[in-house]
Amino acid sequence: MAEKKQETVTHDFEPSKQDIQSFARCLFPMIKAYYDSEEGQREFAEWKARQSQGAAQDKS
Repeated sequence: MAEKKQETVTHDFEPSKQDIQSFARCLFPMIKAYYDSEEGQREFAEWKARQSQGAAQDKS
């Protein structure tokens, strides 16, 4: 007999505001530390340059 794969329904998931805030409180220090690092600052500068190039191309 073929084994039936269980389907996961994700579109019905709605976290509470408290869950979202708690998750954000956990992630924020790590995100801030990354962007405060040399690597994060370099990658952010590269991202900004790509965004500027894309905006300039859109105007032409």
